[in-house]
Amino acid sequence: KKWQDEKLSVRDFLMYGLERGWIDTESFARSEKYVDASELYAALVDRIISDLSETRDFAKQVYHYAILADEIRGAQLCAILFDQGILKKDSKTREDLLNGTRSAYDFLKSRIKAMEITPGDLALDPCNASSVAIDTRTGAVLACVTYPGYDNNRLANTLDTDYYTYLNQNLANPLYNHATQQRTAPGSTFKPCSSVAGLSEGVITTGTVIVDKGVYEKVSNKPKCWIYPRGNHGPLTVSGAIRDSCNYFFYEVGWRLSGGGGVYNDKKGIDRLQKYAGMFGLDKKTGVEIEENTSELADEFPVMAAIGQSNHNITTIALARYATAIANSGTVYGLTLLDHTTDADGKTLKKYKAKVKNKVDTIGAGGWNAIHTGMREVVTDSLKLEYYGFPIEVAGKTGTAQQVKTRPNHALFIGYAPYQNPRIAVATRIPFGYTSHNAAAVSKDILGVYFKVESSLELLKGGANESISSAGQTD
Repeated sequence: KKWQDEKLSVRDFLMYGLERGWIDTESFARSEKYVDASELYAALVDRIISDLSETRDFAKQVYHYAILADEIRGAQLCAILFDQGILKKDSKTREDLLNGTRSAYDFLKSRIKAMEITPGDLALDPCNASSVAIDTRTGAVLACVTYPGYDNNRLANTLDTDYYTYLNQNLANPLYNHATQQRTAPGSTFKPCSSVAGLSEGVITTGTVIVDKGVYEKVSNKPKCWIYPRGNHGPLTVSGAIRDSCNYFFYEVGWRLSGGGGVYNDKKGIDRLQKYAGMFGLDKKTGVEIEENTSELADEFPVMAAIGQSNHNITTIALARYATAIANSGTVYGLTLLDHTTDADGKTLKKYKAKVKNKVDTIGAGGWNAIHTGMREVVTDSLKLEYYGFPIEVAGKTGTAQQVKTRPNHALFIGYAPYQNPRIAVATRIPFGYTSHNAAAVSKDILGVYFKVESSLELLKGGANESISSAGQTD
């Protein structure tokens, strides 16, 4: 207990262990050679130092505590990047760092902006992401991107073992396909699905008004709307609730799906949410021909599940297929990454294209219009800073999902464009990306490149944008 409370030295702790026989002395010393605990302790220290000198993790711990104790300055760490060959030699900048005329913060910021150092290199939150884009008219996968990537040429034929070791040890997980394998709660991107469920089951209509009171008192955990205690959203229809991402409205939808004022039943609510999420394919693989995890739908707490929390776990590519179905008013595709296969002579053996799996046809045009209107207003209202001056009309839904309290929230966005005649749908997830506004900003530039928007095309020349959003939780 004293050791855990840091009230005991290493020596006193180990001597105490030796005296009480806690330590297997035969593993490092012959008992007849050592006559007292002090000599055994000296032999134990020799053994520990010998072991630790060959242990890379211990070296990392030494550096970790040296940095925390300010024995190694940030500027010195930046200078090491030149010494290790990670950055091209730049004697002046290196000297400026070491003599204090250039701060580590400004240096790193400039190198990240120039993409000489990437978030994937730093492995600090956020350091990975994924995005999937789909043609809303045909279901063709336009892009399926996981970040950070890697050079698979160095893993073909003769394996570059040093590179492979680096990839395995990189905390940004470049070998993991975040687009098809990573699963997290969808957060508020699930609310359009809850809207479809509520409208289809008749527990709400497009004109139903629910008044946000801040704290939802009808269930025992008394969940709060994200805006509370700064205020509440007041009276909202389903379009306004999607626009404002009002948790209270969708708590009520989840409660009504579970029986509401009649006989409340958790299973009834979950079964209904699962039914409509299943129609969107959120409980199935999409069909792409690479490693893909099956998304998981919540099986408890329908009031929380209705806002995209509880224990939902959904992949980015599944969210993209769902966004596609919303954009085209209900057509769900089975996806493929292949165009065609040929034989050795180039003769086409088989052509591939996305196939319609099913239609979400439980709501009419009025219901879809209400959902589309709300998603358009998400962009024109909540995301007006991120999409200011963007020439393409975009509709979308943000989502913020908390996984652990010790790390930032996941940032998610689903959307489609153009609003009136959709051609492309996109889903973007930045794990531990702080706020959904960041995922929305990334999605804007993905859409911008697709539609050849000049400001977005500038990114193709190299360089990174700064996040313009410092927003906290807004969904």
